[in-house]
Amino acid sequence: MESVKLKTFYEYLQEGYTVAQLATAVEKDGVCGWDRFGRYGEFKASGQRINGVEHALDALAAYWHYEQNFWRENDGLGDPESISLESHPIDSFNQIDFPFIGIHQFGWLLEDLPKINASDKYPMAPRFNAKHAVTRHTNALLHIIGALLDYIDSDMDTEKETAFVKGLNHKFSDVDGLSESNLFKQFTEARRALNAAHTPPIIDSN
Repeated sequence: MESVKLKTFYEYLQEGYTVAQLATAVEKDGVCGWDRFGRYGEFKASGQRINGVEHALDALAAYWHYEQNFWRENDGLGDPESISLESHPIDSFNQIDFPFIGIHQFGWLLEDLPKINASDKYPMAPRFNAKHAVTRHTNALLHIIGALLDYIDSDMDTEKETAFVKGLNHKFSDVDGLSESNLFKQFTEARRALNAAHTPPIIDSN
């Protein structure tokens, strides 16, 4: 059987084309390749072979989501505009667990390549800042702890706090994170965080 020569999504991505640009080309011009059942075809954007187009778009979507997760986990505070395949080439992904074989299975015939405008830009998708979310969550927990301590005894002195800490540690000695040293540390940080965030109400003496 005669072999088929395609320029694949993978090759386009290596050249710096974006997933968005390739998806637009697929929707406009169709695509060639092997569907998820191993059947080769030249799939048009409409008509009976539309399932092949859907498979190709699924392949691009899978890669895009993986790419977003990679940068969220490894460069969450970086400049989104600086993120490119040049700084993280596709072939550096773990090939053993590489689930995106679709970007190697779809593309266009060398003699019939689509006209993809590399200058076409799309607004950046919202990026989840994991580190910022973790910081907000941690601060919220410290505020809760600080508020509870103040509510239990706003004038808790060192002697009372020591007894309180020892009591908690004795009752929950099998729970990770409730050692006496960590409780003292967390209570101190909780009070500091609450004081920084809380403005006591002004009491009118009149």
